[in-house]
Amino acid sequence: MQPTETGKVEITLSSDPRLLAGVSGAVNHVAEAAGMDESSRANLVAAIEDACHAAFDQLPEDRSTIQLMLGSAGGHIDAVLMLQGSATKSDRPEKIQRALTGRIDKINREVRGDTVRIVLVKNISTHTAKR
Repeated sequence: MQPTETGKVEITLSSDPRLLAGVSGAVNHVAEAAGMDESSRANLVAAIEDACHAAFDQLPEDRSTIQLMLGSAGGHIDAVLMLQGSATKSDRPEKIQRALTGRIDKINREVRGDTVRIVLVKNISTHTAKR
């Protein structure tokens, strides 16, 4: 079974750790709708939670939001983190990339002005898709 696009989820997060429950639920929903098995979904949820934690670690209190966009299409799940302001002046994006090495299939980082866009891609392989 090859999954089809399941829609997109957009979330704006403040640094309140309780909000990560919403991230977990959204990632799990998108991954399940895309056909990932339970174990693969749990690993993806943990990886994206870790990415959010790493992004929040150094955010200043007055600018402590991250935009997260989730979606699936073409046999993969995309999670896009948008960090603004001082994000480009720290090593936070590199820390996110290091924390996810081996857990995410592809990581792209783009810097435009004071915005860092990090795209995390997880392939839905045939052995992880529900049958």
